[in-house]
Amino acid sequence: AVVSTQSTGNIALLLLLSVFSPVLNFLIKCLPEKMPYFHMITNVKDVSDEFISKASKEVARLTNKDESRVCVSVSDGSKLIFGGTDEPAAIIQFHSIGMEVKDHVVISSAFTNLLKDVGIPNDRFYVQFYAPPATHVGKLGTTIAELNRGKDFESNIL
Repeated sequence: AVVSTQSTGNIALLLLLSVFSPVLNFLIKCLPEKMPYFHMITNVKDVSDEFISKASKEVARLTNKDESRVCVSVSDGSKLIFGGTDEPAAIIQFHSIGMEVKDHVVISSAFTNLLKDVGIPNDRFYVQFYAPPATHVGKLGTTIAELNRGKDFESNIL
């Protein structure tokens, strides 16, 4: 039987994919798509590690992302005046690629419950929402857009 060069190339590609498929699937699962990032600036002193851990879990739940993709930072004990007083208050910056405006109310409500844990009432904080394009977030020496482009390509051929 005669085997064409194209058939040989296809067979070689299939063999390579069968060998590397588990590795590619693992890498695809690890690629971040939304990079959720929660940053809180507050005048509350000594915010606990438990709060930060709880915030990380809550952000993962709200964005439907694995917690390994979530970043949480808290700047506690900051000099912050809110509404003319220095009573417990906060500013939250929440970043997530692909976040939709319709999600803002749900996320804001969840943060209201979360901040009760550190004694910040719901009328003493603002949430600033950011949905940067994937081209504006870097990771692994490239951008999320490039990483996702590779993901889309690889998932289409697997």
